[in-house]
Amino acid sequence: MGHWCRICGETKANEKFSGKGHKNHICKQCALKPKEKIDEVDQTDEIFGFLKQSHISSKNIGRLKRLVQESRSIQTIEKSDFFKKSDFLDF
Repeated sequence: MGHWCRICGETKANEKFSGKGHKNHICKQCALKPKEKIDEVDQTDEIFGFLKQSHISSKNIGRLKRLVQESRSIQTIEKSDFFKKSDFLDF
């Protein structure tokens, strides 16, 4: 039974995770990536998490706007089919 890495999305053996990696769900290989790359993946996941909600509160819309402005991976998000289908958000 392995653990899931939230950065690469793979299920890997316990040996592929360090002590902190188990807690944070980041494998040793992904832990070596630059912090900017890890933050980019986290921000993208958070943005898509908001977009999958059926009701987005005004507080979450404010957070979503900040994430979109700060996100370095916005080109990837804009090109995705899901974002094009989500016309309910007017920025």
